[in-house]
Amino acid sequence: MFRGVGSSEGLKPMTKSKYSCPKCQRTIFNRRLSNCEFCGMLLPAELLFTTEEREVRDAASAASLAESTDKLQESEKRLREKRRTRRRQSYFWTGPWDS
Repeated sequence: MFRGVGSSEGLKPMTKSKYSCPKCQRTIFNRRLSNCEFCGMLLPAELLFTTEEREVRDAASAASLAESTDKLQESEKRLREKRRTRRRQSYFWTGPWDS
């Protein structure tokens, strides 16, 4: 099977996922869950994340979340300052007749 529509020239064949359910052969998208999301079969331990892998991914997720939160807070701070500046400018607005 090829990805894309039409001619298969230059397209790579779709590869089977490394992690798939032994019963229904569907791709395992969430290796944290102990059951297949499609057929409900209890998945073997070798298809799931180990405790160490989970901890590493959780730590990376937490670091990414902290970075995103910092960026969001900085962006909100700049937006508040911009709005504050606009309010001051509109309050003290002078027209061309004041020159």
